[in-house]
Amino acid sequence: MSYRLAYALFTVWFVLLVVFFMFAGLGLAAAVLMPITYFVIWMANTRLYGLAGVQAQGGNHGNVFYRLLMWPTAPNPVTQEFVMSSYFSTRGIDGTECMGSGVIFSSFASYKMANLTGVNSKGIFKVMMIAVLIAPLVTIVTFLWLSYIYGGMKFYVGSVVVGSSQFFGYSSPDSWISKPGMEPVLPYVLLGIAIVAVLSILHARFIWFPFEPIGFIIGTSWISVLWGYWGPFFLAWILKTITMRLGGSKAYERYGVPIAAGFVLGYMVTVLIGGSMGMLRFFVPY
Repeated sequence: MSYRLAYALFTVWFVLLVVFFMFAGLGLAAAVLMPITYFVIWMANTRLYGLAGVQAQGGNHGNVFYRLLMWPTAPNPVTQEFVMSSYFSTRGIDGTECMGSGVIFSSFASYKMANLTGVNSKGIFKVMMIAVLIAPLVTIVTFLWLSYIYGGMKFYVGSVVVGSSQFFGYSSPDSWISKPGMEPVLPYVLLGIAIVAVLSILHARFIWFPFEPIGFIIGTSWISVLWGYWGPFFLAWILKTITMRLGGSKAYERYGVPIAAGFVLGYMVTVLIGGSMGMLRFFVPY
């Protein structure tokens, strides 16, 4: 599509999001800040995902713009606008399952797959637009239906969406001032920007410099500690180094890449079968 149409769509969706959040109880300033928060953090996470295959998941940094520009501390008493802003900003940038945020990963991955397979990008765009119109309606109706039959708290996502603990946890005054960090927040944000900038320049300028800013971001993230990213990344680095030293780039392309791809494919097949069995077991215990 043309740049004019792309920017027009971007503007229209931005305005619709602002209107949506205002209906949800946010003032104009907070409503404008919400899609900006989503755009900045999810675009950065998409960059991480494209280069490393993982994201720096964690809702603790979602309220950074609100901490800097609107509420350095929680208002007393708390207001509906504050509670809704804290929930949407922190929960909305957490995992890929939160408010459909994983769509940005699948969208970029779809265009990449289209590029690799020679599929027309216009066809990909049409399919995604159809999915955007159908999927939310089907998902919400199905979720409400299952919640009324089995109870929303029986589902993992349901326990988060239906339960009130998330709202209280995100908007609690004590919790609010501790995420993404205690005051002052701005110096630490600027320090993080400076560290990534320096690592980016050194990595681009000197071939021998081993540290990449993506690794710094992911390695120091909360989710890296929780899920143990260091283990598989370190093992992959060792195997790649040995392969390159012993067999060179030909051995890496001929053996290393296919073996790694087979490992990932085998794991996904296991997840598909296991996930299907788990869903079947929920409805038909065995």
